[in-house]
Formats: sequence, C-alpha cells, structure tokens
Amino acid sequence: MLSISLDFNKKISSFNKTILMRIDGIVERYRQSLYSTLEQFRPRMEEIAIEETAKAGKVATRQLVDSYDAILNQVAFDMTLKLINDAHDPDWDVYYWQVINDGRKPGEKAPPTNEILKWLKAKGIQRQRRGKSGRFISTGGSLSGEKQQAFAIAKSIGVKGIKARPEIFTQMRNRIYIELRQMLTARLGVING
Repeated sequence: MLSISLDFNKKISSFNKTILMRIDGIVERYRQSLYSTLEQFRPRMEEIAIEETAKAGKVATRQLVDSYDAILNQVAFDMTLKLINDAHDPDWDVYYWQVINDGRKPGEKAPPTNEILKWLKAKGIQRQRRGKSGRFISTGGSLSGEKQQAFAIAKSIGVKGIKARPEIFTQMRNRIYIELRQMLTARLGVING
C-alpha cells in the first residue's frame, strides 16, 4: 500500500506540474494579447478624447486637443493605460482641462489675457463699436482694441467665474471604457476559444 500511495503522489505531482506549465503558458499568451490589444487601442483612446472635446466645442486654439497622449506602461504583470493632457498656461500655472472640468469660482483672480487673445483670434472675434446709425462697426482689428477686449473678458471671468463642465470628461471616460471593453472582449475571446 505504501508504494501505491507514493506512485499516486508522484503521478499527482507530475500532473500538477503539467497543469501549472499549461496555466503559465495560457497566462503568458493572455498577457501578450492584453498588451497587444492595449497598444492597438492607444490611438483610438486619443481619438475619442479629441472627438469628445470637439463635441463640447473646446477646440478653438487646438491647444487642448493637440495635447492628448495615451501612454501604455508595463511593469512586470501590471499594465496601465493612461490618457494625459499637459496643455496649460505657463503664466497662470493651471491645466486647461482642470478649468473646463472644475470651472472657476466667481471672485477669483482674473486669468492672463495672452490665452484669451489667442482664443479671440482663433474664433475670429473682433472688437466692435457702434457707428452713428447705431449699427456695429468693426474696429479693423487694432491691437489695442484686441487687448482691451481680452482684458474685459479676463476681468469678467474673474468676477463671474466659469461654469464647470465635468460631463465632458465623464462622457469621454465612459466612451473609452465601453470601446476598450468591447475590444478586449473580442480579442480575449479569441484566446479562450
């Protein structure tokens, strides 16, 4: 009986090693497929971010949409896919996405006029005044007029604030999650089948 027990234990041990080797192989194929899928999804993640930002009308100067970058990091078995955006105003030391997401409270310091000037030019907005007939007349784009207009807008933002728009990034996150889940399900189904 003792020898049967030892034989049985050897068979079980051998069987367990075979199972573990098969599991290791499956895990490695799964990890490789997961990494490959995430790498293929990276550009789509950036596209979704740009589409959602454009849908919200936040593309005038293109600084925000041109600064999206999806980064895939892998350390051992941990994989992280991140969407970053580093567009910011160096004079103000604030990220644009934060201003859109969090807004600005009324009564805060007015933002710098340099970014507002860029926005005015990108939107094609010119300062206008009323003529003798009461109709608006373009000032011809004088630099001092543009600076005055930018200053007035900055002052108004400082006094009134800016409404927070967190729904833009919530919608973006939801679309990214849904599309990534669909892609992973399709790709990982191939591994399992």
